[in-house]
Amino acid sequence: MTMITQHLRSVRNVSFMCAAMAFSVNATAATSVYQIAFGSDYSSEGFAAGGVPVLEASADVLGSITVDTSTGELISFDISLGTYNSQYSYTNPWTDFAIFEVTESQSLTTPVVGTEQNGSIAYTGLEFTASGSVSCLNSMGANGNAACGTPPSIDDWGPISMVFMFTPDAEALVASAVWSSSEGDLEINHNLDFFAVKEVPLPASGWLMLTALAGLVSSKSARAKWLVKY
Repeated sequence: MTMITQHLRSVRNVSFMCAAMAFSVNATAATSVYQIAFGSDYSSEGFAAGGVPVLEASADVLGSITVDTSTGELISFDISLGTYNSQYSYTNPWTDFAIFEVTESQSLTTPVVGTEQNGSIAYTGLEFTASGSVSCLNSMGANGNAACGTPPSIDDWGPISMVFMFTPDAEALVASAVWSSSEGDLEINHNLDFFAVKEVPLPASGWLMLTALAGLVSSKSARAKWLVKY
């Protein structure tokens, strides 16, 4: 991550922290769907006994969030990490390692009702259900080759706590989470940092235009088939 990117994220997070002070849950707000924006990311780092890092992974994050700001209920939270590489390093990271290709998604297992906190909504105990696949790309050394023969599983996330900080008009939100898990002898630290914007529904005029375009395409296709036939 470049210093410029870090600076932009710091500015963005500070802006949202200030803006969130003006946001409050209100009874008239509707259930809203937010799309996780480009630039959101996930990373993990695993440590064995003695604190030696042996696992490193990072991925871009996409997905969608459905939240009812009138009750604070997080209805759904679907995260796609796409395909990324995860590297396990052993006694000598240059000669003993295994690199895996991971395709991963995480989905909120059960809706959770949060609590308003300083103009934001705080959630605790978020549990996710994992899906995806893991395959070995490359390995070297005794430990690396052994690991490549038995790829690690994709673990469910959770429990996780995080705070959604909204803009005053609730058109966008930002959040981050840090949590730990274990995998055999590894202690793994996870970090999730994302920014999401509310979906903009297509107005009635837009749907009419799409319907008209679809009809025009269908008409041209039918005419072309008639010309070919006759």
